[in-house]
Amino acid sequence: NPAFAGLWSLGAGGSEFGDEGVERFCRAARFERLTMLDVSRARFGSAGAKALAAWPGAAHLQWLDVSGNNLGAAGAKALIASPHLTNLK
Repeated sequence: NPAFAGLWSLGAGGSEFGDEGVERFCRAARFERLTMLDVSRARFGSAGAKALAAWPGAAHLQWLDVSGNNLGAAGAKALIASPHLTNLK
């Protein structure tokens, strides 16, 4: 929805997206100023973490909460190595 493009904060903690939901979100989400994203307890694993890591829309994020998910080593490494998550504080 274009009306959400100006959001700077999005709380989706506990949303139970799962890997597929995170992957769909990253394919479709178009935010111009999103600086805070809470996807804690969203029941995703390494595939969802990899989708977040590859998402160009994460470039403006300064705060990202992925706690309470089962990212695994591969998902954690993908987030750490992401070229789009360099502005996290």
